[in-house]
Amino acid sequence: MAGTTGKHRWLEITGNAGRLDWCLIGFAIIGGMLVLLPLLALINITLGQLADIPYLLAVATQKQVVDSIVLTFGAGLLAVIILAIFGTPLSYVLARTNSRINQVVESLVDLPLVLPHTVAGLMVYILF
Repeated sequence: MAGTTGKHRWLEITGNAGRLDWCLIGFAIIGGMLVLLPLLALINITLGQLADIPYLLAVATQKQVVDSIVLTFGAGLLAVIILAIFGTPLSYVLARTNSRINQVVESLVDLPLVLPHTVAGLMVYILF
């Protein structure tokens, strides 16, 4: 046991080498069901709508649907352009310099990862 490292050391300490952990399998099944059941429901709804192709085409070609798709892709394209114009030079400056402003900018960049999207959405809703 003195020369064992990493995951093999844990197996020797606990004595569970080669045995299945039934609790882990149970939680894996429950987690899999939580992922698969909503996915199967979405597939069922989608296949039900695909059975009526003329209705699907009529809905997909409505002005509101086309406008929302154009708005979505336009906003995405605008975000990429803004990011390319400002983000690339900013990342270069942040990588090459070592100043106090780097910590502030990095904190602002990391903020969307820390702040849940639901909280941000509620803040925008309350603001307007």
